[in-house]
Amino acid sequence: HSWLISTFLPYFAGKTWFSSGTLDSFYEYAEANNLKETRASNKKKNDPGEKTNQYTISQMKQMTQHLIHAGLLLPRRGVGGGGGEGYWFSLPGLGKAAKSIVDGRTNLLRRLQSSRYKEKKRSVLEHEIGRVRGRGDNDDNAAKKTKMEQAGKFVVLDMLAKGWVSIHTTCTGEQFVRLAA
Repeated sequence: HSWLISTFLPYFAGKTWFSSGTLDSFYEYAEANNLKETRASNKKKNDPGEKTNQYTISQMKQMTQHLIHAGLLLPRRGVGGGGGEGYWFSLPGLGKAAKSIVDGRTNLLRRLQSSRYKEKKRSVLEHEIGRVRGRGDNDDNAAKKTKMEQAGKFVVLDMLAKGWVSIHTTCTGEQFVRLAA
């Protein structure tokens, strides 16, 4: 919806959560803007076939409910200083993705710490880390039980960007991943 992009997101830009009272204030703000746009368009005598993005409060509340059902807004109790009700912005599946990144980092660090010289060949590490393994033998249930893991190349690049590992290139061109000193 254009309402989401033109009105809702700019109003809450930069926030990770907001209270129910703030949401009610937003509905009033958006309705007041709709009235201003209606008056302005009546003065300009726009083309009658031209569509405007005007919504009633009940329509905006319905759209907010759609965002909640889609998992983009999570209702929460006890947020903020007053402990009232509110909403968190969310992306469905974000928790699983974050956990897989942490698991990949842990896996890489464990492999490097357990190696003899605290380094491993980059191609071997990238191959070993991040292979998706099913936990069940039954093919029907294996897809449901598959653990989400990051690709080994992503994990190595992530750790390089964080400065936790470094790359050592030998004179033959082989690359080794080392724990940062």
